[in-house]
Amino acid sequence: VIICIVVLAGIITIYSIYYVRMNERIQEFGKLKAIGMTKKELRHIVFKEGIGIAKKAAPLGILAGLFIEIIGLVILHAKSWNLLWELLPWISVPKLVISHIGAITLSLTITFLMVYLSLRKPMRIAGRITEIEAIRYPASHGSKKLRYLRKKSRKSRKRIHIFYLVKNQLKRYKLQSLLTILSMSATGMLAMVVATVISCTDSKLNADDLCHGQYMINEAVEFNNAEHPEREWDKVIQDNPLTDDLLQKIEEIEGVQAVTSFDSIYAEIPELSSGKYEIMGIPEENKSFLMDRITQGTVTYEALKSGERIVMDERAAKWAFHGLQIGDTISYVVDTGNGIPLVKKAEIVALGDFPMIFPGLFTASEGLKELCPANANCRCVYSVWCDETYNAETEKHIKAAIEKEPLLMLHTWQEQYETEQSSIQSLTVLCCIFLGILGGICIMNLINTMISSVQQRKKEIGILQAVGMTDWQLFQMLQLEGGLYIFGTLFTTIIGGFLLSFPVFLWARNNGFLGIRSYQFPATAVCAIAIILIVLEILLASILSHAAKKETIIDRIRF
Repeated sequence: VIICIVVLAGIITIYSIYYVRMNERIQEFGKLKAIGMTKKELRHIVFKEGIGIAKKAAPLGILAGLFIEIIGLVILHAKSWNLLWELLPWISVPKLVISHIGAITLSLTITFLMVYLSLRKPMRIAGRITEIEAIRYPASHGSKKLRYLRKKSRKSRKRIHIFYLVKNQLKRYKLQSLLTILSMSATGMLAMVVATVISCTDSKLNADDLCHGQYMINEAVEFNNAEHPEREWDKVIQDNPLTDDLLQKIEEIEGVQAVTSFDSIYAEIPELSSGKYEIMGIPEENKSFLMDRITQGTVTYEALKSGERIVMDERAAKWAFHGLQIGDTISYVVDTGNGIPLVKKAEIVALGDFPMIFPGLFTASEGLKELCPANANCRCVYSVWCDETYNAETEKHIKAAIEKEPLLMLHTWQEQYETEQSSIQSLTVLCCIFLGILGGICIMNLINTMISSVQQRKKEIGILQAVGMTDWQLFQMLQLEGGLYIFGTLFTTIIGGFLLSFPVFLWARNNGFLGIRSYQFPATAVCAIAIILIVLEILLASILSHAAKKETIIDRIRF
């Protein structure tokens, strides 16, 4: 998708540049046609020019890409000095060229294909030029239809104002103006989509998804692992390290406010694919965890105690449970240790939004009692809540309490939060590099459009200045012309960007991507785009008006 977007932006830019150049060179091609050059030879001239530029630009682009990759690697791994030190021997252009030979070959192929596709229309225009039309053609007069419309609506004017001149210019080159606005808007809309995703991300919510509590202790349960048979669930629960003594030790640690426990069983569910599924039981003292997270359907905690009703996680319903809905019935088969599997049916009565670290099926702990093998401890998780988000001393004491239990794993909220922050930072850097490349292409398109506009009207501007147009009015005219491009781009970017970004937000929220829960309009990104475009337009208008003043009015009229 990214490659297609870059290729499309490049094709639009190259086509726009050559479309303008063809209008400027019609007389030149007409003279070549008059002295005997064929259509094929004219098309070949345009093709050779484009490919010649591509041969010089493509290697420079490859080198620029390699340098950007080096800078990106340094930025992404700036905090991890050990990893950066390991990467340093490979961070050199020759080694990157060797390791990326496939990507470089693909890039060169796409580049030349992109240039060829961009040149097809200008090549056809060159081939259709006739000798008489070309010799008569003045570049600033436009098409026959446009000349006819201007002649039909021509009226004498006592006063020519700047807005009239700008409007006349935009009408004269509608296609070129439209291509410029669309290419810049495409980049702006993509930037809004990316900015929306980044602005809606919440590292804290995502960390909550991956660690329930400031610290979370759970068992390392595995199935069919020949190297660690002790991790089989039926063996873990017979000598479960999550004991009352461990619970008391953790509660006595300074800084710990509370510890909540959860139970679970593993069962086969015939309605789903083969394998074991975990069903979590919520103790009555922690029932608010279950009841407050229900989003669809209604059920009481007392009704769940029978074990015949179950609550399912919304995301798990989509990802793992093949679209099971409220009202469906599932049966689960549990080996209780006596050799006779116990089969129990349960109705899905509600859906909820639960942490991703937990399984997708929930009920009351009492409802799992008869399914838990005799003399077994079916506890699965201790969630530890503390006074502070993170305290190194507290973590040290918790690790000391469980260090003799190889089956227990410790997760910290702070670790998950920092990991998510790092992921978002890496994503932001990569997106900024990508959008910077696209933005550079579109800025080139704007520069080409405005420079071509001045070049095509050199004689016209000279005549206007000869009859009284001041340098300040010339600057205002160019600024207004660029301002209309900027206004059109911003309007299209904001409207189109919102229409594109909101569905992306809904998808990300429904799939739990990067902890996205609520929509945040990317006002900062919109303001940044607007400021960049306005500053660019002012600078461009100043440079072009200054360049136009370098030649005398007589020289410009002679042009």
